[in-house]
Parts: sequence; C-alpha cells; structure tokens
Amino acid sequence: MKVHVTARLDERLASFLDAYRRDHHLGSRNEALEEAVRALRDKELQREYAAALSEWEASGGAEAWDATAADGLATDASG
Repeated sequence: MKVHVTARLDERLASFLDAYRRDHHLGSRNEALEEAVRALRDKELQREYAAALSEWEASGGAEAWDATAADGLATDASG
C-alpha cells in the first residue's frame, strides 16, 4: 500500500532529484524519492548492525562464539 506524502525541497535538491530520475530511467519523482528513502533506510540499518556487532564483541559474545564454533571439527588433515 502506498501513502500520499507532500514534500517541499530546495530548488537545487529538486533539480538533482530530476536529474537522478532521468539518468536512472525512473518514471517519476516518486520513484526517485522512494529510492532515496530506501538508501537512507539501508544506511541506518548498516549503522545499527555495526553498533550491534560492536556491542556483541564487547560483551564477550565473539570470544564465546570463536571458542565453540568449531567444536567437533578437526583442525588439520590428520584429525
């Protein structure tokens, strides 16, 4: 489902949006704005995943994982 959003942009940003739409063969400004919002969402998710990984590593979770991840597996060809 799509929702209606009204936005006012600085003229330079609107010009960039129009150029981006043309250069990427998008059918409308709406499509270009959707891509922009997806990019912002992806950037935020990357930041959140990096923060979660740092928290996990700081908590000792990475060390515990490394210690148990290979349980039962031989470490060399003779094992």
